[in-house]
Amino acid sequence: MSITRKITYINDDGDKADFFDNVYFQFTELKGIDDMSINLTTSQGFQQDGTTLDFSQLDERDMTLKFILKGLTHEEFVRKREEANRLFRPNCQGTLYYNDGLHDVQIRCIPSASMKADMTATMTMTEASVDLLAPNPFFWDREEHCLTLATWEGGFKLPTKVPFKLRHRGTMNRGIENNGHVPIPFRCTFKGPATSPAIKDRASGFFIKLNQNLQADDVLIIDTDYAKKSVQIMRDGRLYNAYNFIDLESDFFYLDTGFNPFEYYNGRADETNEVCIYWRRAYGGL
Repeated sequence: MSITRKITYINDDGDKADFFDNVYFQFTELKGIDDMSINLTTSQGFQQDGTTLDFSQLDERDMTLKFILKGLTHEEFVRKREEANRLFRPNCQGTLYYNDGLHDVQIRCIPSASMKADMTATMTMTEASVDLLAPNPFFWDREEHCLTLATWEGGFKLPTKVPFKLRHRGTMNRGIENNGHVPIPFRCTFKGPATSPAIKDRASGFFIKLNQNLQADDVLIIDTDYAKKSVQIMRDGRLYNAYNFIDLESDFFYLDTGFNPFEYYNGRADETNEVCIYWRRAYGGL
């Protein structure tokens, strides 16, 4: 059974083209989605057999999108060729969307060379291709997933000089199943009021704690993405940097592959907060 692939590319200036159900741009091939280079760093001790793997690091992802560029007339072909050249101009980044029925993902990339598409004085059709470079090599879910934690559970111990004994407000056994290929960052929103709010992964023991109180209408926003790591408080419609209030023993952890059980902490046992975790799965190959 053949797989129907739906490919869309949108550059950061808003130019867009679908490469399915499109008489002008007919998709033929997308190379580079199922493989990428991995750099392995190893070391060898004195008289050691073999080596020790120190770490592995993924390279950028190189892809090539191939399609048939058509026009009903030569003049229309020239116009469509110019649209494609504008869409894939090398100095403008964009997002490639890919859906094969099993994966509905996206990847940020930029053309690494001008589009290749021959043109003569009379042609109405040609083979076209464009090379794309993705600095972040992973494909990410197109839609963002969300888990809402509407309660908390007692017994969550954090470093503090004052002992806390929290009442139970119902059993919480909720978490996130990361069935992607690699650990992934997440974004968290924590609505006040709260005293020294925190979230914790019960499996790893890692937590992120704010040594600051949230007012009734405050929203704490945490992002653990390596490239966008931040801690902010939304107050009266404005965002304030709260990074300096993070507890020194906090870890900006990722969601590991498999099940990640979560709980949150509020120093006030009489209040229940709305805490939401947002994430996208990541795939090394499709």
